[in-house]
Amino acid sequence: MSRTRPVADRMDAIGWTVTAAGCWEWNGARFPRGYGALWIGGGRTQRAHRVAYERWVGPIPAGDLVRHRCDNPPCINPAHLMTGSRRDNHHDAIARGRHTRGDLHGMRKVSSADVTCIRQRLTSGATQAELAREYDLSPSQVSNIANRRSWRAS
Repeated sequence: MSRTRPVADRMDAIGWTVTAAGCWEWNGARFPRGYGALWIGGGRTQRAHRVAYERWVGPIPAGDLVRHRCDNPPCINPAHLMTGSRRDNHHDAIARGRHTRGDLHGMRKVSSADVTCIRQRLTSGATQAELAREYDLSPSQVSNIANRRSWRAS
């Protein structure tokens, strides 16, 4: 397929498959996380859902992402797409259970068992500074644990 053809023509030629849920799943190449990939010229490849949004809905506001209502990365159905901030996208991930938290988080410094112990010891008179040294945390991290600003569910 010629890369000199307009993007809309290339999208139509590659096509999509309509699912029972109404998603239009991109038939072309995909990025590692499943998002459709479309070469748009100038040595650039764009996510197909972004190209679809611009084609059928309109320009993407500066600084915004194109998010999926359907939570299906290869979907390019304009009715399933919406724009929003990185924060909106982050909240989508949390609401859909795709946000790593607690013991599963790769950057955690303490376990949920440690959190339980820290909270118990604070109520028994240990200081935040003592616990921070013992668990290799900052006093503010211990404060966040104590006040449930982090590790809320533990």
